[in-house]
Amino acid sequence: MRGKSPVPRRASRLAWSIGASGSLCWMALPMGILLAGGRFLGALCCLAILAGGLFYVYAGAPWKHRGTPFWKIYLGLLGFVLGGGGLIIVLWFGDSMGKLGPRYALCLLPLFLPAFLGGSESS
Repeated sequence: MRGKSPVPRRASRLAWSIGASGSLCWMALPMGILLAGGRFLGALCCLAILAGGLFYVYAGAPWKHRGTPFWKIYLGLLGFVLGGGGLIIVLWFGDSMGKLGPRYALCLLPLFLPAFLGGSESS
């Protein structure tokens, strides 16, 4: 559908900013737990992913890259979310990572739905 968007511009900007920031804010909780447990390097890694992701929300906003399809913009955000999840899994499970198995990767598939449903739409 080309032409005028049914969603006002301010609403779509708020949806991107709040939704994308909200998808990253969970990183603060394990960061605090790691910090309280004295695992400073792990907390610093969580902080780096959180800060990088929040910067990407601002710098990679769809209205700043009008010609770019939404799925390409969303994959960058998804990289930070999955990277944070992967980091937490490695920090928490450590040596017992082999017990998780590849079936648990299927749980991540719903995260990719917005990239596929957005298709070739650009903002």
